[in-house]
Amino acid sequence: MKFTLRRIITGNRYVPEIDGLRFIAIMSVVLFHAFGYYSVRSGLAVTSSWITTFLIHGDRGVKLFFVISGFILGLPFADHYLKGRNLPSLRKYFLRRFTRLEPPYMINLLVCWVLLVLVKHQAGLFPHFLASLAYLHQFVFQAPSLVNGVAWSLEVEIQFYCLVPILTLLFLVRGKALRRVLLGAIMLFAGVLQTLVMPAPDSTLSLLPPGHLTLLYYIQFFIAGFLLADIYLLDWDRCPRPSWAWDFISLAGWPLVFWMPDGAVQIAMPFLTLLLYIAAFRGVVFRWFYTRPLITVIGGMCYSIYLFHYQIISAVGRATVRIHVGPAFWPDFAWHCLVTVLIIIPSCGFYYMLIERPCMDPAWPQKLLGWLRRGKAGASTTSVLVRTEGD
Repeated sequence: MKFTLRRIITGNRYVPEIDGLRFIAIMSVVLFHAFGYYSVRSGLAVTSSWITTFLIHGDRGVKLFFVISGFILGLPFADHYLKGRNLPSLRKYFLRRFTRLEPPYMINLLVCWVLLVLVKHQAGLFPHFLASLAYLHQFVFQAPSLVNGVAWSLEVEIQFYCLVPILTLLFLVRGKALRRVLLGAIMLFAGVLQTLVMPAPDSTLSLLPPGHLTLLYYIQFFIAGFLLADIYLLDWDRCPRPSWAWDFISLAGWPLVFWMPDGAVQIAMPFLTLLLYIAAFRGVVFRWFYTRPLITVIGGMCYSIYLFHYQIISAVGRATVRIHVGPAFWPDFAWHCLVTVLIIIPSCGFYYMLIERPCMDPAWPQKLLGWLRRGKAGASTTSVLVRTEGD
């Protein structure tokens, strides 16, 4: 059997560009949290620069994930409504979400909770653990999870997962142009309404207004994924043709994702991300980069990295933050960041291979049950043999 780190897929076709985009998203989030940790703990002065602007906006990688989720989950429903293929079974759809995502998430929460209790001696976290386990921490406590702060985005994802079968009815709109104008109008309307009605978020996640931790504040990013699925199926028939022009769009567009003003993000970023994701499929050089094995492997394990990366940043930081390579912040940060990333990838890769990747197999519950039954049957046979020999 050939050993592979590539994610297990349920469909007939693997889309490496998506894992390449996952790589961009997860690395921007990791760098964002690493910068936040070391800029506070290092004690060194941070000089403002274009790098600073990029790093403090690295949390926008979460929004990049939301567009990917819209594409991946919308694609099979779009395939039915636009191409006439079989409608996905809702039972299998929800069961797949549960068996694929819950075991890695539950184990992560359990590990984080135990570490907080034993290492940091934080008491009273059990209610937060239960609320996080049910993806209800935002609704119960009106704040991100105290067990694992990044779980707030997974609560948003779960809200979207539950509504996908309803939201994808938008693909029933006949007429390609009309449907795409409608999807774009929803994206624009949501962004404008959020900008006008919802208060501007504080730069600290824990101070975000409650509405900013729900699907209401991010729906346009998921709809952008729907629009990408529409284009992927109808315009490209799953086989986009490359063009050098899209590489120039990528060169110009990616800096804008992280350097655009905060006030423009809700309105402009969904459209810009859609354009860049199209370029990921249509570009020559960028598509080559996104499909490199190392990039797709790291992108493919992004869920495991996302779950554990901040805990690793904190653990490594505690051990190395007083080790400086010089008096300036940026060389020091680069060294710490390199060490941290080199620990995050293999550590989370081990979790990915041990826990997450096996859960990608839709049949893993049946296989596990069969293995347990065989083990029980083997134990029973051994017991009988032992008793027989004793007689």
